[in-house]
Amino acid sequence: MSNDLIQTASVIRYPYLWAREAERGETEGRKERPVAVGVRMPRPDGDLVLFFPITTKQPGASRFAVEVPVIEKRRAGLRCRSQTLDHLR
Repeated sequence: MSNDLIQTASVIRYPYLWAREAERGETEGRKERPVAVGVRMPRPDGDLVLFFPITTKQPGASRFAVEVPVIEKRRAGLRCRSQTLDHLR
């Protein structure tokens, strides 16, 4: 994937590593999944990028998530039939 595609507010496919997987010692995401690029900040020592995973699973009570509106699902090429959540952790 070209770094040019990773822009603030875009949706890309990325091998996201969930916190629970990292806590078990895993170092790479198990599969590519859609993620929202929250912000990309250029820095001299390498860009800082904040990714927010998109999932259809309900978060636990201690997690914060927002439902992705249908129009945004369509724009991002996501399935519109199921509930889609953007997790913030």
